[in-house]
Amino acid sequence: MNPDEYVVIDPKTITLVRNCFNKIEMTTAGNVTCNDVRFRAAFPLTNPGQCVVVGDGEEKELGIIEECSALDPASAVLVTEELHAAALYTRIRSVDDVIANHGMTTWRLKTDRGDRTVYVKDRSDIRWLDDGKVVMTDINGLKYTVENVNNMDEMSRLRIEGEL
Repeated sequence: MNPDEYVVIDPKTITLVRNCFNKIEMTTAGNVTCNDVRFRAAFPLTNPGQCVVVGDGEEKELGIIEECSALDPASAVLVTEELHAAALYTRIRSVDDVIANHGMTTWRLKTDRGDRTVYVKDRSDIRWLDDGKVVMTDINGLKYTVENVNNMDEMSRLRIEGEL
């Protein structure tokens, strides 16, 4: 898909099913089936079902569903399940250290899943959302979140604000 254009997929013209290999298949009104379909929230991150990017198993974008609520109920459930599974963020409890080195930043974190060392490519991979929420994406595409920076200890808050 050309980055300057996108294909809008009409949700009323597709059907989604999970096959026996636990992959999602998308069938269009013209009976064209695409196997191993994947979904990711485009934007806004605060309303993930509003605009969803549809891709294949090789990460090639097939198009965008602008409103998932217009899908048939079974297909909508599949998209919601997939988006939820992809959005299992690790929650940051505190930031112990931030080290900038050769264009990459190393973050030493305490999270809800234990201590982590996270590598972030650049500042655009750290997003400040509404109400003090921060979402960080590491070099492997894993997501880390702070629900509200204002509720963190002062040093953690200052370290995060220093990188935004």
